[in-house]
Amino acid sequence: MSRCIPVRRAIVLLVSLTVALPLFAQVSGSLSGVIVDSSGLAVPGVAVKLSSQTTSFIRESKTGTEGDFSFNAIPPGTYTVAVEQTGFRKFERKDIEVTASEQFSVGQIRLELGTVSDSVTITEQGASIQTASGERSGVITSSEVENLTIINRDFAVLLTLMPGVVDSGTVESPGFSGGSASFNVQGGRTTQNGVTVDGAAMESSLMYTRNTYVSMDSVSTVRILMSNYQAEYGRKPGASVQAVTKGGSKDFHGSVYWLKRHEMFNAMNFFNNRNGQTKTPYRYTTEGFSIGGPVWLPRISPKNNPKLFFFFLNELLGEKRPGSILQYNMPTAAERSGDFSNARENGSLITIKDPLNGQAAFPGNIIPASRINKSGQALLNLFPLPNLTPLQSQLAGTRYDWTYQETLDVPKNTQSLRTDYNITPNTTFWGRWSRWHEADSGYAVTAGNANSPLPIPTTPRASQSPSPTSSAPP
Repeated sequence: MSRCIPVRRAIVLLVSLTVALPLFAQVSGSLSGVIVDSSGLAVPGVAVKLSSQTTSFIRESKTGTEGDFSFNAIPPGTYTVAVEQTGFRKFERKDIEVTASEQFSVGQIRLELGTVSDSVTITEQGASIQTASGERSGVITSSEVENLTIINRDFAVLLTLMPGVVDSGTVESPGFSGGSASFNVQGGRTTQNGVTVDGAAMESSLMYTRNTYVSMDSVSTVRILMSNYQAEYGRKPGASVQAVTKGGSKDFHGSVYWLKRHEMFNAMNFFNNRNGQTKTPYRYTTEGFSIGGPVWLPRISPKNNPKLFFFFLNELLGEKRPGSILQYNMPTAAERSGDFSNARENGSLITIKDPLNGQAAFPGNIIPASRINKSGQALLNLFPLPNLTPLQSQLAGTRYDWTYQETLDVPKNTQSLRTDYNITPNTTFWGRWSRWHEADSGYAVTAGNANSPLPIPTTPRASQSPSPTSSAPP
């Protein structure tokens, strides 16, 4: 039995890697460049080192006969490129951010004569121009995701910062009941855009509606491929939106946050004021925390050289969403007992006719108690009594005696867990698990809604998306 366990683990790992590779291909990037000397001639056989500034992950390569080098299938992140060659000064360029599916080129690196102990370090430079690919794309960086304020905390809204992208209807809060942020890219339809998180599709194949959601605080960068992109991103005819979640780093980082929206900060709605309604509860509360860092395990991930990292987020969203003002005519207490002696429409008395007496009017416009079905009367009593007097209805300019505005109670919560494992300099493995849950409670829930306050239904909905992935450069 003890001999079978390693074999089973190997089979499970192999299957996981095989399934994950297509996903990783849609989020990994590449970095390339050319090494030349001070006269502009290519320098072959130069050692080039690529290191992650967050996890100290390192890959090494050497330039070819034309002085070119490339690193393929690298996870999105911030990197440093270091070049060392005898007879030349050491070259180092920091803060290179590679995003999802990006083919990043550092261009031509010119080495200066000198000793390796001397060095040239570049920490700041102008905006990079895409030369490794003909695609038209844009990137929302990690600092923009972290610092820009979005009312509904949906990372897709940030795409409207890109030229050619127009917001077609921002929702108050993300979720199945509230809807999804939608946008038009270069005149295309909203349903033509594809949205993925870590390479896994998030939206329905028939509509733009999302199948799952992730917290904005768990998103690192967002990249949008607008046109002329590679065939592997052509799941839909429009733009391809690619979000990458946060991972752990060699240092511990965390956050605690609390956000609040309340009706006390809002002006009185015109229609509420006209109909004599008070401010309807409008409350969105977001509270959560996140933590990420290294995992220290003997032999697997030692403290002096960690290889295993994690990031965890937990977020609670309390939502009280006001609905539209409802206006109806409800039966009065007298009418429920059969007394229609004062039932009027536009000032005229409504005549109640007896179907069993040749359509003759009931005496006094009152239905006898013996003719009233008790079951029907019990059902009728489920409806609310009028809450407007005839004078109030007249002042409001309506013909209704009942008005109401409901506030849906929609609590939500989400969790995200991601682990990254740098097995070897040429092989990495990472996996993500996320969960989203919400429950609508009210008369006008998404499924089974009613136009009046009948028994309150509750509609719970949830989704989760595991996505183990790996990379192994050729």
